[in-house]
Parts: sequence; C-alpha cells; structure tokens
Amino acid sequence: MPHTRWGNWAAEAVAGFVVFFGLANVAIALGERGGATFFSNPLIAVPMLLAAISGVAAFFTGLYGFIRGRERSILAGLATLVGFFVLLFIIGELAFPH
Repeated sequence: MPHTRWGNWAAEAVAGFVVFFGLANVAIALGERGGATFFSNPLIAVPMLLAAISGVAAFFTGLYGFIRGRERSILAGLATLVGFFVLLFIIGELAFPH
C-alpha cells in the first residue's frame, strides 16, 4: 500500500481511470456509437475524457511520489505504469491521428 500522499493520489487516480473507462465500455455495450468527431456522442466522450485525465494524473502524481516523496509501493508503481501507457497512447493519437 502507498505510504505517501502522492502514492495514494496515484492509486486513487488509477482507480478513477478504471471506473470511467468501464463506464464508457458499458455505454458502448449498450449500443452507443461514436460519430465523426470525439464529442459526437457525449455518453462515450465524457467518461473517456475523464478516464484519460485520471490516467495522466496517476502518472504524474506517481512519478512525483517516486522522485520527491520516496514512494516505493507496488500499487503506486503500477498506477504510474498504467498512467504512463495512457499518456503514451494520448501522445500517439495526437501525433498520428487516423
């Protein structure tokens, strides 16, 4: 378990990522479909946007906890790793849109 404030925030942010990502997937499973733009369907776009924000927040709070707060818990490390992959995905989508 995280023992610093930054590690706790990273773990909570990655939990938020999982919840928001799950909500978007439930909306898709219930028949919602996207459109021409990201915000064409707010029932999918809003949870995905909140999931992205939570994932990036998990990365930066976890990284700060490891560098400055001497956080060494596995949960904070996993939260930072998940956040890193979310950030990497966002950068890839912005750099190479399809």
